[in-house]
Amino acid sequence: MFDDWDGAALTDREILEYSGPSSKYPLEDVELADRPVGSTGILEDIKAWAAEERQLAGKRNGGRPPYIGDRASLVVLILLAREGRPLLITEMGNVLHRRPTPEGRELLEEDGGLSSTRIRTQMAV
Repeated sequence: MFDDWDGAALTDREILEYSGPSSKYPLEDVELADRPVGSTGILEDIKAWAAEERQLAGKRNGGRPPYIGDRASLVVLILLAREGRPLLITEMGNVLHRRPTPEGRELLEEDGGLSSTRIRTQMAV
């Protein structure tokens, strides 16, 4: 699936260290998954599409900020796809809840991509 992308195929280290859906994603894995998200310009396209949809619907910017931003969602989907896991919301939730190392989570939290404080508060309720 990602064979054409430079460095996106599973490395020997990843294959040897993979222990299933409970293994941790180190910073290097999160950075690797983040690379195509940042380089393709997809985030700008998503923002433009959302603004266009709001305008067509006659809505304004408002409401709660998202718990999980577009960037973090796309990175998690790439992480799951690289493992051949199903691209389901429940799988994404498991990844965000348990799998990133603290450094990987910091990268996901950049630019408001993931609000771990709000997520932890909601999970505690």
